Amino acid sequence: MHLSTNLEENFISNPENPNEEFKNFFKICISSVDHNTPLIKLSRKLTKLASKPWITKGLLNYIKTKNKLYKKAMNSGIASEFQKYRKFNHILTHLKKKAKLNFYKTQLFENSNTPRESWKTINKVIGKNSADNSNSIPIIQKLSLVLPLFHITNLLLKF
Repeated sequence: MHLSTNLEENFISNPENPNEEFKNFFKICISSVDHNTPLIKLSRKLTKLASKPWITKGLLNYIKTKNKLYKKAMNSGIASEFQKYRKFNHILTHLKKKAKLNFYKTQLFENSNTPRESWKTINKVIGKNSADNSNSIPIIQKLSLVLPLFHITNLLLKF
């Protein structure tokens, strides 16, 4: 169902009632959008990944490698394999923290001219409106992970 075909077939021009004309046009547009862009339900894995936009394809590959190393270490029972896993896991954790830090830094600098977007980013960093409050690090400490303290002060003084 293409929009122009649907319009030609179903659109009846009624110059006396423009409101009715618009309703018909809107109904045709909505049905065309619904037909051409169906909603799909995301899996738990994709939902979790979408909530962490700083996780890149490279990090996903590292996570897969970490999981393989873990399985290998557990199945073999050899201490050196477990040490390889632990070392790789430590490096991966560091890379994920760096990626998250860089993501929020760029978000704050890109949105520094729009207060609403800046506050949305700040609220994400501090975990406001999140169901998981296990990371109860003080706000300034969380923000200082992303920005130096003088940037936070300047950011807050702009508002």
